[in-house]
Amino acid sequence: MKHMYKLWRASTQILNSNDVTGLRESEEKLKQQQQESARRENILVMRLATKEQEMQECTTQIRYLKQVQQPSVAQLRSTMVDPAINLFFLKMKGELEQTKDKLEQDQNELSAWNFTPDK
Repeated sequence: MKHMYKLWRASTQILNSNDVTGLRESEEKLKQQQQESARRENILVMRLATKEQEMQECTTQIRYLKQVQQPSVAQLRSTMVDPAINLFFLKMKGELEQTKDKLEQDQNELSAWNFTPDK
């Protein structure tokens, strides 16, 4: 009977030591998993912060571009609003270009007439 008790006690101690070893291994694995999860979380938080900053920069650029596209009051006053007046100015601009071209041609002809072989 004593022998059975000793065997039972020895097997219980072995089981307990195996349980403790198993628990320690499980605890170590859980710690490693927790550290890995914390590392991943930190990486994701950093990526999120970067994306939020990029989004803020894009929002700022959009606001700036909208502001630049809207003409100021002075610009609106300086533009020709009436289509008839605009057409008149375009016609005058065309006539001015023709006159400049004619002047240049006449000056070239005058230079050719004034050219002498002695010069």
